Amino acid sequence: MSDTRVYLGLWSDHTRNSVAGSALTVSNQSGLYVIAFLALWVRLVGSHFWTIICFIVHQFRASPQAQDALHHQHQFLLRNSQSNIGTLWDLTKVIWYWRSATRSFARSFPLLALAISHAILFTAAAFFSSQVASTSNLVLLKRDPACGYLMYPPEPLDTIEKTKQATEWFIANKANAQWALSYVDQCYGANASTSSTMCNTLAHRTFNISTVTVECPFPNATLCRDRAIQVDSGFLNSAEHLGINSEPNDSLDYRTVKTCAPIHDEGYYFFNSTGNMASNDSDTQYYLDYGYHYERNNYSTFSFYRSDLLNPSRAYRLLWAQARASNEADSTFLPIDGLNRTDGDVTLVLLFNFARYAEPVKDLWYNTDDDVEYTSGAIRYKSSRVISVMGCVEQHEFRASNGSRSGLVGLEELGDWEIDTDRNKAKLSVARHMFHAIKYSRLVYQLAAVGTNLLQASSGSSGESRIDHIGVPNDQWKREVLYWGQQSVTSLQRALQSYVKGPAPADSPYLKKPDEDLLRDFDPCSSQIVRDPSHYSINIFGLYFTIGMGLLIIVLNCSLSTIVSKIQGWSGTPGYRNQQYELDNAFQVQRLAYENMGLGRWTSLQSLVPVTQKGEKFGQPVRASTPGANAPFHLRSLSSTPLVSPYLRQQSASPYTPTNYSKVSQEEDPFFAPAYRPTHYPRDSI
Repeated sequence: MSDTRVYLGLWSDHTRNSVAGSALTVSNQSGLYVIAFLALWVRLVGSHFWTIICFIVHQFRASPQAQDALHHQHQFLLRNSQSNIGTLWDLTKVIWYWRSATRSFARSFPLLALAISHAILFTAAAFFSSQVASTSNLVLLKRDPACGYLMYPPEPLDTIEKTKQATEWFIANKANAQWALSYVDQCYGANASTSSTMCNTLAHRTFNISTVTVECPFPNATLCRDRAIQVDSGFLNSAEHLGINSEPNDSLDYRTVKTCAPIHDEGYYFFNSTGNMASNDSDTQYYLDYGYHYERNNYSTFSFYRSDLLNPSRAYRLLWAQARASNEADSTFLPIDGLNRTDGDVTLVLLFNFARYAEPVKDLWYNTDDDVEYTSGAIRYKSSRVISVMGCVEQHEFRASNGSRSGLVGLEELGDWEIDTDRNKAKLSVARHMFHAIKYSRLVYQLAAVGTNLLQASSGSSGESRIDHIGVPNDQWKREVLYWGQQSVTSLQRALQSYVKGPAPADSPYLKKPDEDLLRDFDPCSSQIVRDPSHYSINIFGLYFTIGMGLLIIVLNCSLSTIVSKIQGWSGTPGYRNQQYELDNAFQVQRLAYENMGLGRWTSLQSLVPVTQKGEKFGQPVRASTPGANAPFHLRSLSSTPLVSPYLRQQSASPYTPTNYSKVSQEEDPFFAPAYRPTHYPRDSI
């Protein structure tokens, strides 16, 4: 998030255990370095693991019995393989050149399949290793000196100072509400974006908000024009869903429920006139009486003039009124008995519908029952009554980790609920922190901040006139209620973030900071988790596990042959398997080839790399220029006289005994035995 400061360093995600929850947050660039390192590390570890596999297979295939050349070539590949890809290529060549032999492919296929499986396994491991350095981009916000929330001044706003305070509060609340609207538009619904940066900013991207049809939520059920729609967020955990990084025992579950239905206005609608109705009809004042209005001190829940209905500049207009259970001071009206609820807050939303639709609308809130013809001949459909009322009951519920719960109540009762019998201050701090954010997520706050933008239908305006509209579905009012529910939980998440990063400058006189007596147990200003694509949170356990397991595999590979040799010596097991493994080493095979040609006095035969005595020089075998069926090789020595390989001159009469060309080898070679010496002895070259 570009407007937040992220804490860089070690921290613990308490939604996981102490081991898996440890994280290190770094910048994007540093995170890419870690990902690149892990990919290379897994590749390196994979090559060592492949060598271990080759050693095990080589040992199982080793035999003291005579085997054909294909078997020995397989053993040679297993002994000298450094990578699965290299082995795949060498096996492919072996299969090709042995294609005329019986069952050559069938004998090579198991090794081929093993190499392919290993390649797939470690390619996947390299991919998943990058997840160690992402953890879904969860980061912890850095503590800001401006952490807190803005206080709204007490009514009435009769001083300049109160007006300034209310203005600052309104600006901050409007910014959060507009952000939440954009988030819901982009991240919820069938057309939700999977690539939007905004959708990767909240600790929990979206919630599965349920909608069910229920009976009218008001005591007088005849007030409802249809059955109500109930939008339920389900229980949202303060840590897992809302990103409040408290200890598991201090977390709370929160649930919000909105139950709404269009309500009748017949019998509650009246007007009077302040002038001559014939000449000054615009002065006619209309009232909707659903209860006593505290500010106007009369029974007019809603009041507007006829002039408000003339020459509209936009398709919709909204008015609203709220009655908070057990809190008249924060209520705008006292509901009539048929609307009053003591276990929830009642909100009435008055819709002025000036839209002219391209087709008839049967929705109960947006209903059209009249048509109008433009001078162009186009027909549009409109509502003859203009106004329509939606009634909603908002309820909230807390549930503690010990199972105690407040039940569905109004906001005032939610704040009064005792969090725990043992007065856990950390849990109380979490509850207060959530309570302040919940206040800003209520329907009336969103209506005050964004007005008609809270209507999904407002996005359908078209044509030159802003009142022209493409139309709405016949269940649009239900869609609006769901939209309000989505907006509510998103505003809650945003308010929690705004609290931490500071809704106003740190020196603002209207900024209410956390209670000092609660900060010792839980500090909400340094405990908010969000998502941030510009940072990486590296899972410490995953990082250590990847490196630790890799080191173990590397050490095991480097010492496996020695360990097996020692075990065979201690147990008295015949050592032919390990001896074959050593002799199949490319350097040993090279040494044996040169010895068979009588070249070199070799020493250090027990080492991985045998060497010759100091100053020893001899030629290199190259393909002979003389054509022949056997494509013979000869040695080109450092002198001008070529030495034909004595290995190819076996028909000569005088034998060249091993003693004459490999005296050093016989004395020092620990593997000297008839089974391991050349079966054909070279003879004199000339």
